[in-house]
Amino acid sequence: MGRPRRFASNAERMRHLREQERLAGDERTEPPAPLDVAGLSEQEYVARELAVTARLYPDDPARLARSERYLRWRFQGVLRSEVAQL
Repeated sequence: MGRPRRFASNAERMRHLREQERLAGDERTEPPAPLDVAGLSEQEYVARELAVTARLYPDDPARLARSERYLRWRFQGVLRSEVAQL
């Protein structure tokens, strides 16, 4: 037996999602443009991206630590051409 459904139908689920989007209002922003590694240090990149994560998840220090490890791995991967872009 599966877990109980939160919404009776997909239509109800979509109404709920639209209401949440409406309530969010101006908090939604456009996703940041991809960064070019040229002229950007690892520290600058990590600081910039961690600021975004800290704003989204202010009460989660474990997430910030994971994010920092991931951001450093990703930056190094771009430099080694293992990751396509930042």
